[in-house]
Amino acid sequence: MCTIWQDPQEAANWTKSVIGETELRTCDGCEKKQGQAGTGLMKALEEEQTTLAENLADLVSGNTDPSPSALNAVSAGPGLSVSRGVIEAIRKDPDAELLTQRLAGEMALSRTLTKAMWARRMLLAGASEPGISNNEEGMTELERKLTHLDRDIDALKSELEVRTALANNAAQLALQRVAQRRANTSAPGVNLPESRRDNRGRPSEEAN
Repeated sequence: MCTIWQDPQEAANWTKSVIGETELRTCDGCEKKQGQAGTGLMKALEEEQTTLAENLADLVSGNTDPSPSALNAVSAGPGLSVSRGVIEAIRKDPDAELLTQRLAGEMALSRTLTKAMWARRMLLAGASEPGISNNEEGMTELERKLTHLDRDIDALKSELEVRTALANNAAQLALQRVAQRRANTSAPGVNLPESRRDNRGRPSEEAN
């Protein structure tokens, strides 16, 4: 969890912004339930992609040094990390801007899904708290939020599958393209022998 959030408070704030916050009261003569609706995972995905696109653009342009911390800020965890080699490959690609946007979209989707899964784990852990587990209304509200979160997670998973089916991984594509350009540049030229022609421009046969 520490790879995507700085501290538990940041994790709690992100979760509340996505699923909302509900306050249940047990007092007499007061409003029993108050809350604020969340914005959902799609909104979180849009914000994540905007931030990542800006950070990646700075790395590709050279405005930001590709330090470990800067690369970690645009990665989606150990299995989906952006390396210095990927940044350098995108820099050399004629379609650098397009690849940057694609990479930002892929990383944003993965990061948002990772955050959502951690948020779900936190909600399940909270369900074991006596103040909630012994409160029927509290458990009902928690289950409702889990249902909504699960639905958003399934939607993002489907989008991830579609993106994967439609396009190659942007980071891998950038590395493949720079390798292909290097191979084309280093390939030795082939000199074909000139054909002999007669005075009418027709191919002529050499005498044995």
